[in-house]
Amino acid sequence: MSANTLQRRLNNVLAAIEGRVWLKGQYASEASQQPVYRAILPFRVYRSRHGELVMDGFDTYRQAVRTFRLDRFTRLAKGAPHAGEDPAVLPTRHGQVAVYPVAWSLVQARPQTISEKALDAFLARGWAVAPYAGVVEPPQAQ
Repeated sequence: MSANTLQRRLNNVLAAIEGRVWLKGQYASEASQQPVYRAILPFRVYRSRHGELVMDGFDTYRQAVRTFRLDRFTRLAKGAPHAGEDPAVLPTRHGQVAVYPVAWSLVQARPQTISEKALDAFLARGWAVAPYAGVVEPPQAQ
């Protein structure tokens, strides 16, 4: 993938995060290699520990928070503005956590008391993301 294409893709993701807009496109995971249509509400973009540009977002295909490498999209475009409920950003003893609507009833009373074990379960199920951040850093595509 060319640097210009990756930079355009990054700019689209950053604009979608800021504007609360869904992204839609074809994504080829490492396991399948066959592109699958995805609709994603992104909320974080950053560099992985291996240096790839990745985004975290709610994926309607898996109905969970997932991480996507930007270079694995064969097509990525802006979709409709987000009209549903946003994740709630809650303070916990482990820092701020973005909790998705599916788990709100489990944490609304006293989010600061979420145990480390419970938080691990939320993260594993895609109900929450920690640490919460919009754009961790505004990276440049390379």
